[in-house]
Amino acid sequence: MAAAVGAVGLTLLTGVTGQLSLAHAFFLAIGTYSYAYLSGEPGGQAVQFGGLGLHPVLGAIGGVLAAGVAGLLFSPIASRLRGIYLGVASLSLVLIGQHVLFNWDTVTGGFNGRPAEPFSLVGFEFSNESPENLFVLDVPFGKNERLWYLFLVILVLACLFARNLLRSRPGRALQMVRDREVAASVMGVGVARYKAYAFVLSSLYAGLAGV
Repeated sequence: MAAAVGAVGLTLLTGVTGQLSLAHAFFLAIGTYSYAYLSGEPGGQAVQFGGLGLHPVLGAIGGVLAAGVAGLLFSPIASRLRGIYLGVASLSLVLIGQHVLFNWDTVTGGFNGRPAEPFSLVGFEFSNESPENLFVLDVPFGKNERLWYLFLVILVLACLFARNLLRSRPGRALQMVRDREVAASVMGVGVARYKAYAFVLSSLYAGLAGV
């Protein structure tokens, strides 16, 4: 279900705006490790891992924003390239990210990864604890079931946001950039700005999927 959230963002970038990106795995990893670091206790589950000990909700928001910032930093390049050239440029993010994430042991845990704090909302944990042995209509409602339904709600909200965006003026501008880039520029649409906007929005979706 989390992958479906990331797919919505990729659809906005590739399907709606016509921009090719191979960097979604990088932004997803940024969201994942940012959440693990922000919500992890310093020396909590493993002494070698750092963390800020923030509430999981704040950690999740921080993870999404971190992915968005990464997309924003790459957006000047994304706004000037298209097609296979953008695809190759975005692929470099995956290679750079792999090197950094595998070697930044105190934050990411290196090759073996690191544990993440269970997500909790208003005292309800999306894990096998708190409450334990939860049943809904005589069906066990454990960690996997709780996370599945959580992301089902997130997916619905993500789709509603994307649908409303496409019906708005910025959404129509994104589609015009895809179909007739020169015509869009002549009509006053900031092509580079909307390409960058689509890339940042897509990276936010990927970060949300990673969290």
